[in-house]
Amino acid sequence: MDIRHPLLPVMRDGLDPHEDLVRLRRERPVAAFSMLGLREAWLVTRHDAVRTVLGDAGTFGNDLSLARDGAPVAGQWRPGGLGFHDSPVHTRRRRLLAPAFRAHVVRGMAPRIEDIVAAQLDRLARAGPPVDLVRALAEPVASGVMSALVGVPRAGRRGRGTSRFELSGDLGTSVAAVGRSLDDVRRLVGRQRAGPRAGLLGRLLDEHGDQLDDQELAGLIDGLLTGGLDTTASMIATGCLVLLQDDRLAASVRGGAAPIDRVVDELLRYVCVAQLAFPRFARRDTLLKGQRIAAGDVVLCSLPTASRDPALGAAMDTVDPRRRTTPHLAFGFGVHRCLGAPLARLELRVVFSALLRRFPGLRLAVPAERVGFKRFSVIHGVESLPVTW
Repeated sequence: MDIRHPLLPVMRDGLDPHEDLVRLRRERPVAAFSMLGLREAWLVTRHDAVRTVLGDAGTFGNDLSLARDGAPVAGQWRPGGLGFHDSPVHTRRRRLLAPAFRAHVVRGMAPRIEDIVAAQLDRLARAGPPVDLVRALAEPVASGVMSALVGVPRAGRRGRGTSRFELSGDLGTSVAAVGRSLDDVRRLVGRQRAGPRAGLLGRLLDEHGDQLDDQELAGLIDGLLTGGLDTTASMIATGCLVLLQDDRLAASVRGGAAPIDRVVDELLRYVCVAQLAFPRFARRDTLLKGQRIAAGDVVLCSLPTASRDPALGAAMDTVDPRRRTTPHLAFGFGVHRCLGAPLARLELRVVFSALLRRFPGLRLAVPAERVGFKRFSVIHGVESLPVTW
């Protein structure tokens, strides 16, 4: 089959993987593909093949200089954070951030997250129905939690986050959005370097401020804010949409009949808002599912399609909290697996439980088919979610 649409990897049918991606997973799990002008690119859709790519850092790297003719690009654009770097840079940076996401530290944040959610639900109750859960709950909660963790003011990043992940326009728009965000964060770093200091940013300055310049710190913090704000807000909103279309599932969460950990895990697998893993680049010639991939080729991995692979079990296109836990890829896999996964899971557990209990009559304010989804975005989700009670 031909891949006719250049943005197929970020296309969905509502919350489902696009039918052409499903067909590729069945017929051609490693397919030659051109996206955003990339030459010699491959699209990987089957679960075992995606895990192979993401788990084999010795064969598939993240550094932009690995791409064919990629060295000039890497020299001109130096993204911060973790996603476009390999060891030793990635390893060193990840170790700097890892203490903030250890199990006991995340557990210690639970009371603060519960307070943030409760305060936002109070605002919903005072405002009265109808409300848009994206702007009235998902975004404020994600922003409040990241603000508390990192030690920065609540960030109004909706437009900037959307533009950096939107692929339907000029690629330069996304790059410009990243640049503006880094400029904002650099200013925050400068203010905390001068004092007073707070949160994770303050700890990094106290413990490593002499070794980290403002640019590297800004890249690390921007990466955390981007992952913790946009993906978590999208997951809260789309998870609510799924719950509000399934009365039995919502009732089981409200009453505690369904273990909330299992519900959250199923929603993460089923929705999988991250459409693609960070691009990988073949370090050397290799074979993947019978396809010869040359050194320097770009490899794109479809996370939602892989997470619904029938090889993982029966009825993977449904939400079933009784399902045996599956090795889904909502947080990626391998050395680049999302560092903030434990915090995101905690937020989702708190939000879904508290929302459904506080508003037992919560329901969609429009027919489900009128809920609009983002188009051609690396982070999938609903544009708005009108609800009433």
